[in-house]
Amino acid sequence: MIAAKTHEVMRRLERQDQEEREQGLPQAQRSRSIRPEVGQFLHLLIRLARAKRVLEIGTSNGYSSLFLAAALADTGGKLVTLERDPRKIEQARQNWAEAGLDNNITLLAGDAHESLKTLSGPFDLVFIDAEKEDYLHHLDLAYPLVRQEGLIIADNVTSHAVELQQYIEHTQSHPGLLSVTVPIGRGEQISLKLEKSPMPEQVKQALTEVRAYGASHGGMGNLLPESGHLLHILARFSAANQALEIGTSNGFSGIWLGWAMQAHSGQLVTVEKASDRVNLARKNFRQAGLADTITVEIGEAERILPKLAGPFGFVFLDASKEDQLDNLKRLLPLLDAQAVIVSDNATSHPADLASYSAFVRSYPNMESMMVPVGKGFEVTLKRSKVSSQYNRERNPKR
Repeated sequence: MIAAKTHEVMRRLERQDQEEREQGLPQAQRSRSIRPEVGQFLHLLIRLARAKRVLEIGTSNGYSSLFLAAALADTGGKLVTLERDPRKIEQARQNWAEAGLDNNITLLAGDAHESLKTLSGPFDLVFIDAEKEDYLHHLDLAYPLVRQEGLIIADNVTSHAVELQQYIEHTQSHPGLLSVTVPIGRGEQISLKLEKSPMPEQVKQALTEVRAYGASHGGMGNLLPESGHLLHILARFSAANQALEIGTSNGFSGIWLGWAMQAHSGQLVTVEKASDRVNLARKNFRQAGLADTITVEIGEAERILPKLAGPFGFVFLDASKEDQLDNLKRLLPLLDAQAVIVSDNATSHPADLASYSAFVRSYPNMESMMVPVGKGFEVTLKRSKVSSQYNRERNPKR
């Protein structure tokens, strides 16, 4: 939970950042803070993975560190952050002390390249937000420090797309990374570390053919490719080994989720009411080498869900929009204590999902936000304690 005093410091720093931009201060004199929604996303990621060690490259005035450290205070973890500007270091330390989080943060002053050489891993997540020309070098030095299925996230990849084109292309072709660009804030390049080939050939071929089939048959309700990437990354990073999907269609999203569960020696249960789509999905799951990992249940969710045992650590909702909230309520008893729930179409069908969004953003033990990938994901973390004041104020009822 983000404490009230931390929340107050965040608000002050957001106002300061806005004022500096309005005054037209030179970039070197500005705080250059991340967007608040990016901070919230980082906060959510740390909590959904129960991360213990996080590395930040580029502290600035400590605004982004507050989101990271507040999440780590909840998981019992610690933040290491790197900064070379003495003025910003002093500001950051003051802000952390005021927020009551200074004991959760270790700051290494000096050149990040040299500091990175002194660190030992593993880190669950690395956040890069320093000088753009240094991103590639930071990545090379940070990569060995990240755990298997850990994340490397780089800020500003859409606002500075030309400057960071080489970084983006490198992460997308790197043999040990599965990467996707998420247009949140100024753009985040999210890379999942995988020691093996990022995508088995069977899975790659199946996804290509399933998507092509969907495109030639009215879309089949398939996810956009970038949404599939993020869905898989969230499932892998969360370490869930029992997943549930409502809305199988021809199996495109099921392949992304099934591959994640296979990597965790887990299982995916997917529910679909249309028998013709079930037959397609089962064929596609076999082609992807996931038949033993995925169980397809045929019928209406309201009939199937009461028969399932659970608990499920990861849930993907992509069926009829009008049933989304009812399905979620039916699911609540089946969820793991810290389950992740992802709902599609948050931006493509906002009116249809307004009641769903209002519910997850006001439910006492949930933290939820909209992530603008593809047709929009509403990403929700179920927690055993009340979600943060920051989350409730950022996501009021619609």
